[in-house]
Amino acid sequence: MPINNDTLNNTPNDTSLDRLRDFLNKLFQFETQDLDFGIYKILNYKRKDIKKFIDDLLVTTVKDQLITLTDKQVQEAHTEMEELAREAVVSGWVRADTGERQVLEKYGWDRIKLYREYADIVETAQAASDTENHIYNHLALFFSRYYDKGDFISKRVMPIRC
Repeated sequence: MPINNDTLNNTPNDTSLDRLRDFLNKLFQFETQDLDFGIYKILNYKRKDIKKFIDDLLVTTVKDQLITLTDKQVQEAHTEMEELAREAVVSGWVRADTGERQVLEKYGWDRIKLYREYADIVETAQAASDTENHIYNHLALFFSRYYDKGDFISKRVMPIRC
């Protein structure tokens, strides 16, 4: 199952990503192009590079690191998993406790191994999708700790203890 970047462009994580992009645009104050002194002079000079990072490179970098599986690949893995679960050895292994699993693995190791591989693909795809959403949220939270009403500051953040 080859994975390519063309199939990764549309994700359900657009809302978190849009919030992050909006916040970064606000943080770098792209709407105030008339300011031409100090840090604003540098930001205006590098505006094109910063916009390219926010709009393209940020998403590409996160997706490259996660290598999210497409829905079609996950569906195929799920279908194969269900077919394998219909076999007696695999279905017995799924329902068995640890001791019984070891015995069943001796008789149907190849089918059980294949079932486990498909199960890992399904679990990894779900985790990657959730993780991508969390990454965008954490990035926005991180930058919000150092920005308030147009100023870069260091806010004191108290950890939440459970």
